[in-house]
Amino acid sequence: MPDQHLAKQLHDLQQAYDRNDFQTTGKQLTALKISLAKAGLLFPSQDGDKEDLAVARSILEIGAFYSLANKDVKAFERYEAMLTVYYRDLSPILPPSPLRRPILGLALLSHLSTSRISQFHTMLEELSTSSNEEDKDILNDVYIRWPVELERSLMEGSYTKAWRAKSRAPRKEYEVLAEGLMSTIRNDIASCHEKAYQSLPLAEASRLLFFTNESEAAQFGQQRGWSFSPTTKIFTFPKTLTDGATGSSTTAADGTETASDQLEKRGLVRKALEYATELEAIV
Repeated sequence: MPDQHLAKQLHDLQQAYDRNDFQTTGKQLTALKISLAKAGLLFPSQDGDKEDLAVARSILEIGAFYSLANKDVKAFERYEAMLTVYYRDLSPILPPSPLRRPILGLALLSHLSTSRISQFHTMLEELSTSSNEEDKDILNDVYIRWPVELERSLMEGSYTKAWRAKSRAPRKEYEVLAEGLMSTIRNDIASCHEKAYQSLPLAEASRLLFFTNESEAAQFGQQRGWSFSPTTKIFTFPKTLTDGATGSSTTAADGTETASDQLEKRGLVRKALEYATELEAIV
């Protein structure tokens, strides 16, 4: 028979989450995970009561969204891993969950925001080749399409397009993961500027790095070791590279290729090879 007490706890949990009472939500989730573990519902089998399985799935889904509302990405990934069993192994006996696709899209975005590109494409391939009727036309779903289009913009080097996509996130939870991705984008752009220029005005750096105010850009530059003149409001980029073998620094004093140039080329080649290896694994 279904556990009526568990269903009541789900109702209370949903109410707490809907009114943004995250302190209560967190406490209830902690207690509920213990209850689910004792009932064998954290890692369930098809032998369990269907109503209890559906209730447990809903509890874990709330936990996944709560984790992102609390900006705890690691916790979200743990909940998503537990939900995989429900979505994949128990789909034949449970009714479809309306929250499955939003959570799958968030899982894709989680891979993308932490540069786990091979995992991103592996998951996307599994969804596109799924025989599950529930996955019909899933690639056209807004929750799946958004991280896919975001990844495509990044591969094209269209950072501005990727940055603007953040304002069109299909759910507020996507914005939390997008923040980590945008931080990666910002650092990639900064690395390009360091190689291309000797200096850059603060106002221009703020615009290129998508900062809303110059104080944020100044703080960012300080964290990266950029020199800043309060008088001229200009960043000066460091042009030295520490030699790992000797601890000395090499600079480009003339037009000849320095150790810095050679290391930069090696890094580009290494990245190209890593990307080719990931593509080969996907194919």
